Amino acid sequence: MKNKSQRIMSQRLHTDYPWPVWAIGWLAVLKAFVWLGSEPTSLPEHQLALMGYKYLLFMLPLVICGIGAWDMKKWAAWGLILLTIADLLFYIINPMAKASLSINRTSSVAYAFSLTVFFINGPPTSVAMLLLAPTLVRSTKLHS
Repeated sequence: MKNKSQRIMSQRLHTDYPWPVWAIGWLAVLKAFVWLGSEPTSLPEHQLALMGYKYLLFMLPLVICGIGAWDMKKWAAWGLILLTIADLLFYIINPMAKASLSINRTSSVAYAFSLTVFFINGPPTSVAMLLLAPTLVRSTKLHS
């Protein structure tokens, strides 16, 4: 007999698995790791240190909550909501942080890469995750 977690994991491949749950999980995992492959623009050293601490503090919880979201865990849904609100507040309280997400227009490849990094690491992904969160919370209630 399968336990609850195994049943949910096997349901992920069914066509009726909610796409917002997939999306919010992937956004969380991408947000956690994409910064490793990107290099921030020239910022003062204290600002770079602050961004580094932010990424280090958020990386592991985002991965854990993203995977928990795929398993439709209630704690993961609320964890992602809190993490995205904290991320948005970070950009509001520390407006200089947006400079680390500037768009590079020197070539089409640099432009595409910097635009992708901006959307994944910046506020747009956090806003998207907050918009998808109600579906995730509803899904966790249906599977509890």
